[in-house]
Amino acid sequence: MELYQLKSFAVIAEMKNLTKAAGSLNISQSALSTQIKSLEDELGLELFTRNSRGMELNDKGRVLLTHAQEILKAADSMKRKAGLLGDTVIGDVTVGINTEPAFLRVSEISRLIALEYPELNVILMACQSVDTEDMLKRRVLDASFFYHHPISSEIEYEVLEDAEICIAGTPDFLEGKSSWQEIAATPWVWAGYGCPFYIAVLSKFEALGLKIKQAINCEDEYVIRELVLDGHGLGMLRLERAKQLEKEGRLVIWKDGIIPVKLCLGWLKGRSEDSEVNVVRNAVRKVFQHNVEPAVGAHGVMWSLT
Repeated sequence: MELYQLKSFAVIAEMKNLTKAAGSLNISQSALSTQIKSLEDELGLELFTRNSRGMELNDKGRVLLTHAQEILKAADSMKRKAGLLGDTVIGDVTVGINTEPAFLRVSEISRLIALEYPELNVILMACQSVDTEDMLKRRVLDASFFYHHPISSEIEYEVLEDAEICIAGTPDFLEGKSSWQEIAATPWVWAGYGCPFYIAVLSKFEALGLKIKQAINCEDEYVIRELVLDGHGLGMLRLERAKQLEKEGRLVIWKDGIIPVKLCLGWLKGRSEDSEVNVVRNAVRKVFQHNVEPAVGAHGVMWSLT
């Protein structure tokens, strides 16, 4: 039994889908399937119920998942201790990415970490901003990018930069619309009520006593953008990306619908001194080229730019 098999077991249990789990682990679906089959053979029992929707833990799998998570946590702790005893940081660090890697400068950050800590393996995992807190608490992630939204005091974070989002749609959807009432009455591609983008615009609608006409609900930023471009409804996009698409004549930005948001990097409170978390924090700081100082916020530790 190998640690990588237990990690694969835990990730499939989390995602309930072999294809998504394989993508998260950066291995092929067939290789992941072989790992789990080998683990089940060694244990002498099946861990999952396979069906058309994906893979669900069975009763035996749920019992053994707790043990697998304890083993992985102990192994992770041992790696961190070893890193502190030596001159290098070894093992894995898992970082959540909530939007396009280019916007987060993931390539630059990864190169910097690889150069300074060649024995530290960076694992990138897609993570919606609304799921950041839960995944950090369960240690699925060591650190994660997210757009700022109400978060518990168990999470510490740094504000990396101010960004802007906007209401955008194809020209035929926005033509002649000048009021929030008209915008609310137009079909939308919505991202769920936990998304920081949509919390911001929903609060505006509620303040005006308006309700949106929801057409499609989707959690993925890329899919939302493609549906908006295909004319399914209005959506919230990053202003920087929307301007590029507007220049190409593919969509229109509603000028009254530009809203500021903050891009953050977060980690679980108490882990700020963990070697791998510090490596990520320092690399992100260097790449974003900000000096930050701590300031107490309404929720946990808030970091402000200087």
